[in-house]
Amino acid sequence: MTAGERLLKRQLRKAATTGGGVDTQRLCDLVVSAYQEHDLARRRTEQSAGVMAAEIEEAHEALEHSVGQLRAQNVRFSLALDNMANGLALLDTEGHVVVFNRREGEILGLPDNGHNERLSYEAFLRASPLLDEAAIQARLDLAATRVDAETEQVLSDGRHVHIAIRPTADGGFLVSSEDVTERNVSAARIAFLANHDTLTGLPNRRMFTEGLDGAVSRGRYAVLCLDLDGFKPVNDIFGHAAGDKLLREVAARLKRHIRPGDMLARLGGDEFAIILSRDASEAESIAARVTQAVSEPFDLDGTIVHIGASVGIAIAPDDAETADDVMRYADLALYRAKETGRGRFVRFDTAMNASLRARRALEQDLSVALLRSQLELYYQPRVHAETGEIASFEALIRWHHPTRGMVPPSEFIPLAEQSGAIVEIGQWVLKQACLEALRWPGDIGIAVNVSSIQIRKRLLFDQVLSALNETGLRASRLELEITETALLSDSVAALAVMRRVQAVGVRVAMDDFGTGYSSLSYLHSFPFDRIKIDQSFVRGLGRDRKALAIVRSVIGLCNSLDIGVTAEGVETRAQRQMLLAEGCGELQGHLFGTPVSSADALRMADRTAPPFALASQPSHHAGEWRHRLSAELPEHSDTATIGQRRPGRARGVI
Repeated sequence: MTAGERLLKRQLRKAATTGGGVDTQRLCDLVVSAYQEHDLARRRTEQSAGVMAAEIEEAHEALEHSVGQLRAQNVRFSLALDNMANGLALLDTEGHVVVFNRREGEILGLPDNGHNERLSYEAFLRASPLLDEAAIQARLDLAATRVDAETEQVLSDGRHVHIAIRPTADGGFLVSSEDVTERNVSAARIAFLANHDTLTGLPNRRMFTEGLDGAVSRGRYAVLCLDLDGFKPVNDIFGHAAGDKLLREVAARLKRHIRPGDMLARLGGDEFAIILSRDASEAESIAARVTQAVSEPFDLDGTIVHIGASVGIAIAPDDAETADDVMRYADLALYRAKETGRGRFVRFDTAMNASLRARRALEQDLSVALLRSQLELYYQPRVHAETGEIASFEALIRWHHPTRGMVPPSEFIPLAEQSGAIVEIGQWVLKQACLEALRWPGDIGIAVNVSSIQIRKRLLFDQVLSALNETGLRASRLELEITETALLSDSVAALAVMRRVQAVGVRVAMDDFGTGYSSLSYLHSFPFDRIKIDQSFVRGLGRDRKALAIVRSVIGLCNSLDIGVTAEGVETRAQRQMLLAEGCGELQGHLFGTPVSSADALRMADRTAPPFALASQPSHHAGEWRHRLSAELPEHSDTATIGQRRPGRARGVI
């Protein structure tokens, strides 16, 4: 029986009358009521279904939104993970790799196949072709600690990888890998540059000092200080590129004579040093070998050059206990080697120490000499060769020491240059000489020697300008005398300062011409107003035909180049006559007076008649002088020639 039939039966029973009949009205009411209830129930059902459908739709939309957000997050996570500079692998509590990024696969050299399967960490590592057994075990041991840990490994392809282990909150851990190869190479390069000379690759002064400290701890050792002889002319004539190549060649030769365990260093410029940390008794034999090696000719791209080396030796603990003293004594021995002829080696002895103390005492006295008015300028006249009139005076500095008396410039000028006091002294000389020149009549000039230190420190132009401005002396009355040593020290700076001082009217002279390595080349490179022929050539006049030939050539060359000429060291009337006959414009020497005080110089300058006029006796014609010399002078010559350096004379501002 259906639900409808059962409902109809119930309604018939309710509509039955007592007599067994059916109340049709009652039945109709019951049927209508049943239909109304059913319709209400249907409407309620439909309404509930609509609400439910709306809720389901809303939930579906929310679910789809969440899924979209999750997908976006996953995309962002994947992008971030795969574009990280470092490799990353996440492991669960059981030690299985949950996820790793592309960079981790690249670092380990894993094939790019996704690795979807969950591998154990060991299996994951063994899949790498770049890890050997030791490297794998080291990583497993590190992970087993389950604490923060780091290490660095070198892969089989040579890359350096930094590995860090970090535990996670759920009991797993994170492994990060960073390729630090470039960083390590850069750090190694920086460390190398901090301790090595970039030009030669040798240890530098810093590393040498550390090596010296290590040698002290081992006991007996020797230090050799080495300085190249003749390097600066090569650098100046052929350029810095040739100089650099020469230094590299020197370093290569020196290396061949250094034993394992010893240290060869370049301290700077053309200075080298050697630590013999084992058998110090071989110091002299090694010094002999290196001086011989450096004396052999060098081929600089087809140009053959010759230099030499001077070496100073000090041995510990024989000569000194501390590293500083050993180094200082070796340097002092080097200084002695250069003083006594160069191209040789000298072992330190105690007499040098006494000399060093005396030198320091003199240096200390010199530091206050200017403040205590112990320095004084003397003046030596330069005269016109034909008239004997004074053309100018050369300012020469003297030191009146309170206990030692007159200290020669050859002793204190080098000290002043080494200590830097020459800068202050040079400035004082310029100003004092300009002030004195103001007292002289007419256009009598003043010549001042300048030091290579003044040029190298780029101070000379400012000092000259200051002296002229403060004294009011005309610039044309001032002449600066520069030696070849000053030119060699910094030719670029020398040329720059010469042009600047000449631009304001100051003249520039080359002093001691003919005694250097390349005097003739300087006539071409530098704009000199005057050349001073060195006295070593003038002294030979009258007894050596080669000396006359050299003097004649220099005078002729300068006259053709419109450069003034002064002959130094004129001591006899015969020399004066010969120089006049050859066309020399100015003369200087004891024939016209030794250096005198400012008062005596003023008296000489104030004379109305030329103080050094030629005597009334007839003079020989130039041709007659040449004829007599040709007949009388010997063929041989023992005088210096152009290109030879005359030792033992200190110039600077003297």
